[in-house]
Amino acid sequence: MGLIVGGCHDMHAGWKGYNFKYANHTTNVAGRVLTDRLMSYLRSKGYALSTLNDRRLVEDIKHKLCYVAMDVKDEVKKLHNKLQLEYYGLPDDQRVYLHESQFMVPELLFNPRQKGTCLVDADHNEEGSCVPAGGWADIVSKVVQTSPHFTQRLLYKNIILGGGSTMLPGTEDRLQQDVTTLLTGTEFEASCVAFQDRDLAAWIGGSVVASMPTFPKMCLSRKDYLEKGAAIIHQRI
Repeated sequence: MGLIVGGCHDMHAGWKGYNFKYANHTTNVAGRVLTDRLMSYLRSKGYALSTLNDRRLVEDIKHKLCYVAMDVKDEVKKLHNKLQLEYYGLPDDQRVYLHESQFMVPELLFNPRQKGTCLVDADHNEEGSCVPAGGWADIVSKVVQTSPHFTQRLLYKNIILGGGSTMLPGTEDRLQQDVTTLLTGTEFEASCVAFQDRDLAAWIGGSVVASMPTFPKMCLSRKDYLEKGAAIIHQRI
């Protein structure tokens, strides 16, 4: 039982094996957005990045250099006082420095309303509109508040992180800090759970389901799918 924060797009609330589908929330603020933003930053610094291999390189840079700051203003001060900056070494011996982008890019997960940022929230994506998406803490609160009241205390106490973006250093502590701030003056307390291999959470979950004796009954033949359409999937799961 708990609230799942996926590093891709989705946040789900569950209770004793039941998924509160009406409380689920999808956001555009995910790992792909961070990679896009980091590629834009590096291009602005003169790096020619356009191919799939270039994108993989940028993702590697993201995972090795980026981190989540507890307080952006304090982190900027610390960076300016550093005598030696971290860098990513390229095969041709060039050094890639991210400077403030090390933590300002991941900051989009928690504060997508940064100046110059426009990420459309999936709940308000009317054509032609540009509505800033909520940060992860805001979305966690939305999911919990939409769930049945008797589950809310335990959902806040079991915020489970999963997915590649949650592997960025500082993510767990920052999310707990921001959710705790939102809960000031309420009866609730927040607690995040981050297991070691959470970047493989989807694969691990899929392998567990596939190993269950009931799994064959969930499977569909091509014939059944063509006859009954996608709706039959919901009957099997």
